[in-house]
Amino acid sequence: MAATIAQRLALHAVGRMDGADTVLWTRRAIELAAPGEPIRAEAQAVLGLGLAWQGRLAEGLAAHENALAEVEAGGDSALPPRIRMAHGWLQLADGDVVGARAELMETAPAALGRGTVRISLWAYAWLAIADYTIGSWDDAILNAERAVAILGDSGHAWLRPLVRWAAAVVPAARGDWHTAEEQVRLAVAHTGDYELMIIGSASARALSPPAARAAL
Repeated sequence: MAATIAQRLALHAVGRMDGADTVLWTRRAIELAAPGEPIRAEAQAVLGLGLAWQGRLAEGLAAHENALAEVEAGGDSALPPRIRMAHGWLQLADGDVVGARAELMETAPAALGRGTVRISLWAYAWLAIADYTIGSWDDAILNAERAVAILGDSGHAWLRPLVRWAAAVVPAARGDWHTAEEQVRLAVAHTGDYELMIIGSASARALSPPAARAAL
């Protein structure tokens, strides 16, 4: 129970984009959880994000690689998607788009197949961004549509702006403003939303032409 509470506080820090608190609470969760427990693997995944948000991207990637080695040595195939999704996210941030795409292409369907809806949502959204970045725009649309479909039944409203941003990038790049602006509208953050949601919303809004941005 203590490990679960610590990890929930870590996820709250993720929403706030607070690297210091993310690292603090994930390390507490890792200390409290036994090896092989899902809560420990999730904390290890989030630890890398917290380190990266403190400007320690190389340490974050290394933390994920160490965590993957640990869980894979334990032989539990259900745990790696939690870490691989976060690792793909950081690879994308580090400019390793090819590596990120390969990681996320494996992780997104694996997480969904195991019923880990939140992890699959993250993975499909970041995979769509990786597809877009590498020029595979048709794949980006398909993966963004998968994320949107999962979002509808997930209950994870805090991921809505990220998913809608991922769904807007290709239509905006192709000049399909009707589709892009509908996704941007659905990405709008509201008063009291997490900072992570505000960033996703702002990223989506930046895709619209200046006149459309002024109206949002």
